[in-house]
Amino acid sequence: IDAVYESPDIFFDSPYKEKTLFDYHLFAERQSGNVLTFGTSFNGSAFTDRSIDLDGTGRVIKIIQNPVNVKGHYFKWRFRNNQLDKQLNITNFGVTYEPTEVRKQK
Repeated sequence: IDAVYESPDIFFDSPYKEKTLFDYHLFAERQSGNVLTFGTSFNGSAFTDRSIDLDGTGRVIKIIQNPVNVKGHYFKWRFRNNQLDKQLNITNFGVTYEPTEVRKQK
């Protein structure tokens, strides 16, 4: 069973201004043997995935650095776990970003 959640397009404060993403804050419940696949898409691009280790017990806050300071006008995130009998135990998710003065090109 493939447990997956994909966010809608997120524009933050304005769909017209470019934003720079710095990092993500993932709040989750650990589970023995659990590895979460976390994907980022910007401006309609294909998802770029990375694996997040959620092995163990108890709650965890993971700060996921954005390695290239992705810039875009809108974004999507996907959380996936396709391991047998492992759930998506995400309790909260946040994004640190900064709007730029660059406006969307027509």
